[in-house]
Amino acid sequence: MLRGKTGLTKLGRTILVSLGAFALIGLLAPPANAEVSGISAWVISGATGQPDPSAVSENQIQFGIGFSDSAGASDVRFDRLSFGYTVTGEGRTIASGSKPEPNITYVQSGTATNRYIEAVDLRDLSPGTTYTISVWAVDHGVRFTNSINVTTKTRITPPGAPTSVIAVAATQSATVSWTSPASDGGASITSYTATANPGGQTCSTAATSCVVSSL
Repeated sequence: MLRGKTGLTKLGRTILVSLGAFALIGLLAPPANAEVSGISAWVISGATGQPDPSAVSENQIQFGIGFSDSAGASDVRFDRLSFGYTVTGEGRTIASGSKPEPNITYVQSGTATNRYIEAVDLRDLSPGTTYTISVWAVDHGVRFTNSINVTTKTRITPPGAPTSVIAVAATQSATVSWTSPASDGGASITSYTATANPGGQTCSTAATSCVVSSL
């Protein structure tokens, strides 16, 4: 801000008039032009783009695509960028997509190593299956690629019944043993419980035998 004073003479008196001027310089700096130095993908949860490796269900994966650059500015502009992805698994291509416009401009804020710029939501996947997410980008004629493997969660069902159950009686107790079921339902069995009938006395264990007492 510039300020000054000047004097005017009127009817034998001097009047001071204040002059003011404002300089608006550099208040709206344009985003820095940036060139891509790498591309990556990561599992995300929601629309924030934050990495969340646990955000995978039995039949859904959401992943983000981002670019790294050497601009070092908080706001950057990619002006000759195209990118895309391919997802494979189950012996086939599950999904693919691209934004191939060669003159598209992206203005992105933030200082993250990978500037999150796109989200992809994959649904109707198979439980317990590994999918390969391959991403690519072309910037100023230079191609970048990367990929990650993501496995959907295994569907959990009730385990089968133990087999070959044997009870050996003793005074006021019985040792019960069994063979683990053929199917664990998709997750490790952490505990077995044997119950006496009548009486309802029980014993629990992570092994394949236990002693029911107080019979």
